[in-house]
Amino acid sequence: MLLSAFKNDAGSYSVSNCLRTTNMNTRNWHVSVLLSAVILALVAVHSTGCSKSNEIDEASPEEATVVIAAPVEEMPDPEADWNELSEKASAHLAADELDEAEQCIAEIAKVYEDPILPSEEQQAELAELKKLLADKRNILAMNQREENLVEAERLMDRGKFTEALNKLREVKAVSPTPEQRKRVNAIAGQIESLRRARRDLQLWMQMLGTEKRADIATAQTNLLKKPKIALGMLLEASEDVEKPILAANALGTLRLLNQPDIAAPAMIAVLWRTEQQQVWPAAIRELGRMQRLGAGEPLLELALSAELAEQRVAALTALSQAPDPPNHTLVAMLPFLQQDGPELVPALRAAYQTVHRHKQYDLQARLGLDAALTAGQEQQLSHRLASLIALPVNEDTTEVIQAAKVLAYATRQLTPQPLENVQVRYAEAQADDGPATAVLDGVWNAVDLNTMWRHPVANTSTIVLDLGLARTVIAIRIWNFNQASGAQRGWREVDIFVSDSATEADSVARGIVPRAPGAADTPDYSTLVPVPFARGRYVRLQAKKLWASDTHTGLSEIQVLGF
Repeated sequence: MLLSAFKNDAGSYSVSNCLRTTNMNTRNWHVSVLLSAVILALVAVHSTGCSKSNEIDEASPEEATVVIAAPVEEMPDPEADWNELSEKASAHLAADELDEAEQCIAEIAKVYEDPILPSEEQQAELAELKKLLADKRNILAMNQREENLVEAERLMDRGKFTEALNKLREVKAVSPTPEQRKRVNAIAGQIESLRRARRDLQLWMQMLGTEKRADIATAQTNLLKKPKIALGMLLEASEDVEKPILAANALGTLRLLNQPDIAAPAMIAVLWRTEQQQVWPAAIRELGRMQRLGAGEPLLELALSAELAEQRVAALTALSQAPDPPNHTLVAMLPFLQQDGPELVPALRAAYQTVHRHKQYDLQARLGLDAALTAGQEQQLSHRLASLIALPVNEDTTEVIQAAKVLAYATRQLTPQPLENVQVRYAEAQADDGPATAVLDGVWNAVDLNTMWRHPVANTSTIVLDLGLARTVIAIRIWNFNQASGAQRGWREVDIFVSDSATEADSVARGIVPRAPGAADTPDYSTLVPVPFARGRYVRLQAKKLWASDTHTGLSEIQVLGF
């Protein structure tokens, strides 16, 4: 019936209506097909799932389905969190870890949330923590301001005016006290005065940059009249890479200011700067003249870290003159000693300086040696020194052989022997039957006055020995005046001088001379006075004190030990 009705009604539609109906039917058909496909797919999945479930149930009906309950969220314990954070904040405050303490305090404030509030006791505790933090920050700021003020004065004294003013600005930026403001203004005023005074010294600084000795001396004289103003100018000049002559002369003038705590670091800083290589000799020279403690460690560090061979040589040369080479320098020098390079001679000298300063003479017993020296290293050192000493003598090896011998004798790998062909060059006074030459006759165990040098006490007790050529003196052996019943007339204290001049020399050693027994054919009663490997042709001995000031005095015998 529906079909017939459709057919009957169809005739009444216009062509356009038919076309629209056809299009609508086509779209409806596509939708119907799509929906049918989706429904069939869902039915298939459901049927498959159920089928597997039934199979499982039939295979193991006794198995029960395990149901896992959802985890129950633990309720936070704000009091426990509060206590933990409070303890951490207190610990950070005690350790002056203020940033960490501030973070903990901020977290404490968030522990309780509305409507739950911390107790009155907890609120008081939090307030106390905040107060402690604020107090410590105030103290820290106060200390920082004080440090900046001290640093500003230090920079001002060194002529670093711009840096000093920057420190003053830092003080003013963090709420200084009235007293600190007063100090800031005072330092700023001093800086301005010093800047004006500098203008008066500019002429002398310009003159210091010449090579004329007279001009340099004049400039130094005038600069030393105003040391506080000149100091900063000299420090700046020592850093001038464009004017090496001025920098070198500035280092010499810095030494004359007699402020080694400031001058020595400036000289070492020059050695660290590769662009100031022309000034290195002046820095080495002035450091050696100054003999300031504290230079050894940075010089060794530079010698071990420098990439430039010339810089290593400069650092090692300065270290060989330093009064305080580090205790482990000998061990640190071993790699240099095994190489035939420009570092060899200064490394040998630096090693000796360390042995001498720290009395590391007995390597086998490791006396005075804190650093670890293995038996293998000791053997290598011994073999290396022996091979260097055995080198053929020529102008290229003379310094190497000399330095190697010094270190070998210092570490007791060689035994010093009396030098031959020594003669008396001069004696202040002598008796006719007690000539000065008697100290070289080889007789020391007699009481005959003819075998001893003797002279009246009214004359200075001085004798000069000629070694024939420049030699290295290691020690002086002395047998005192051995007169029977007159041994008290001998020397008590002696000064020893070594140089290439018979008249001018610096004291290199001093020693006590024991009294002789005053009897013949006795055991050896000589004393050995060590000399720190002084090199020269002439050796002068001068009595500083006598055991007794009697009618006359003198010595029985003298030997010079060395090579």
